[in-house]
Amino acid sequence: MAAFYQAVPIDGIEDLEESVRGSHLEPTQLKPGSIKGTLVQAGLGTATLSSGAFRGEAHVTGPLSDTDLTIGLLLKTEGANSQWSYETQGGDIAVVPPNVAHDARHGESTHWVTLTLPLEIVLEQAEVRQPHLTEAFWQQPEMYRPSPKVAVRTVDRFQTALRGMARNPDLLQTPNARDAMLDDLIGSTLQAFGSGGREPIVTRRTFISSSRIVRAAEEYLRAHVHDPVRLPQLCRHLGVAERSLYRAFHEVLHVSPAVYLRRWRLCQARRMLANPQSADLTVADAALHFGFWELGRFAGQYRHLFGGLPSETLTSAKQA
Repeated sequence: MAAFYQAVPIDGIEDLEESVRGSHLEPTQLKPGSIKGTLVQAGLGTATLSSGAFRGEAHVTGPLSDTDLTIGLLLKTEGANSQWSYETQGGDIAVVPPNVAHDARHGESTHWVTLTLPLEIVLEQAEVRQPHLTEAFWQQPEMYRPSPKVAVRTVDRFQTALRGMARNPDLLQTPNARDAMLDDLIGSTLQAFGSGGREPIVTRRTFISSSRIVRAAEEYLRAHVHDPVRLPQLCRHLGVAERSLYRAFHEVLHVSPAVYLRRWRLCQARRMLANPQSADLTVADAALHFGFWELGRFAGQYRHLFGGLPSETLTSAKQA
């Protein structure tokens, strides 16, 4: 893998789609306001490092890699954050095997970093450390919480690496320095697992149940992305009462199902408008396609959520 370093602005929900290099994520904006921040991606020989720091509340789902293991570390968070069925905080570490759907709710502000790399690279270091983490350990998606002291140390090592690359991106062109950085980051992560981080984060049973309902609802929405899905239809498919659906969405995403469904459709419309390949598309085309038949109301809802008009998104895409 070639060595590289790039830092680009996050300026909208669509910029989170490949926030981990090689991923194909589906982000949904949860609260009004612009999604703003910075995305860093770097090639470390056999691994890819990705880091994002942004403000704005979003729900992001999808696999992070088709072929490689991804280890994710939350550097700092504000507001309610969760991963799968776990309520998370800064210092928590995720193990995401290939082809496993990442499912995260980002709160008011989130700063995270991931390493995506072949499993055998991790096993080389894991085999000589205590506790011994076998291949089976890395095949299960899980969240872990190191001891507070080790969490601070682990976060510091990754932040130091990010600052070092930002000041001197050319260091990645030197194999010895690049490989030493990767070994250091893997080693810091393994030490975190050995510090008590092998114990999964405790989560409320109701939160687990609610997360399952929300994930099933999203799977149905994705399978019917071009169909007019309504809440009664969703409840019938999931086999739950409207009250249960309401409680699940509020517990996991902090919005009602109706609000989420509308914002999910607005994000789909924005994704269509932001696609530079849609040269002949009009705002009306995107609005009507996702069930917004009142074009004036669509423009108002779009501006309220994203901070700009749909015509502005379309114009920017055509100029790209």
